[in-house]
Amino acid sequence: MTGSWVVLAFVVACWSAAYLVARAVARWLGERLDGPELAGTLRGLRRAGYVVVTVAALVGWRAVDGDGVVADGLTAADAPAVLGSPSAVAAVHAAVVVVALGSAWLGGVLAVALATVSYRRRAREYDLTHRFVVRWLLSRGGGSVAVVGVAVLVVSTVPAGVPRLAAVLALAAGTMLVLPYTLTVALRARPATTVERRVVADVLPEDVTLRVVDDRTRIGPAFAAGTPPGPEYVFVTGTVFDVCTDAAVRAVVAHEVAHHRHRHVAVRFATVLAGVLPVLAAVEFGLDLPAWTLLAGAGYVLATAWVFRWTEFTADAAAARAVGPGALVAAFDALVEQRLVLAGSTRTTSLFAVHPSIAARKRRLMAFSGENAAT
Repeated sequence: MTGSWVVLAFVVACWSAAYLVARAVARWLGERLDGPELAGTLRGLRRAGYVVVTVAALVGWRAVDGDGVVADGLTAADAPAVLGSPSAVAAVHAAVVVVALGSAWLGGVLAVALATVSYRRRAREYDLTHRFVVRWLLSRGGGSVAVVGVAVLVVSTVPAGVPRLAAVLALAAGTMLVLPYTLTVALRARPATTVERRVVADVLPEDVTLRVVDDRTRIGPAFAAGTPPGPEYVFVTGTVFDVCTDAAVRAVVAHEVAHHRHRHVAVRFATVLAGVLPVLAAVEFGLDLPAWTLLAGAGYVLATAWVFRWTEFTADAAAARAVGPGALVAAFDALVEQRLVLAGSTRTTSLFAVHPSIAARKRRLMAFSGENAAT
């Protein structure tokens, strides 16, 4: 029991340090920057903070809880009666550790996010409160931690080797199929109104469902989720309908529909699995990874980023063909002006970026428009 209190004290200390450091840096930035420049820098600060707290959670947990004090003392009595076996005890142990580690990570993420709220509110000029950030992150992150914990519990009861890898793949695929439903609940997304559906009727197929998202979530102005044989959803932030012309709204929706028509959701999912499954297999079969796998991992990250950017450019081209490149450019301009998206650098897209910059996308759309005019 004493060991658990040591771990808890360590975790709380990490949360406090993350908050104080992020708050100090945000205050320093807020005194020197403003508007979109501050918003973009704060986004970078949050992402860096999330990476740091993730690494700290993993490294710190290993150092403090190397002997498993969080789940220390678990016996068959702690498992359900129907799972009262040594393997079930191991499964419960693994689930407890995963949930505890996930909770430690989520607390650090929450600390970084809360430290920047007031400055983000000023930079982006939208209604963002500490209470909303807490509810949003706990509903999204807490739900994710719980799902992962249950998944670990289930997978740990499956025989090791190929059956366990198959179980992981089945759980991942199942999660992808039901993701539109879970996102609808997590994002408090509502059905589109009659007027909203009428605006996008010519670019929204009957088999694709439109949902409108609370813009305070700031997960992006629009995105696609789901893949056959499950449902296909397009989520659009409510402000898109308020600040964009009808043609621009249709362009945004046409872009997301193109992700479905070109099976980009499945392509992205398969790309991520292509990197994750070999690592899981190596761990499952106790294989030692040679040093060159680090280079392979870096190559995989670059390739994955390229695939994601390719899907964005492909969807842009499809939207340009459906509505016209000018409509999508107008949507970008309106969203940048409202700070729903950040313009980003005018330089060449970063090799590690999963989303191309607005500048790069607009250049391609202008070229697309010129090619059409020439023909």
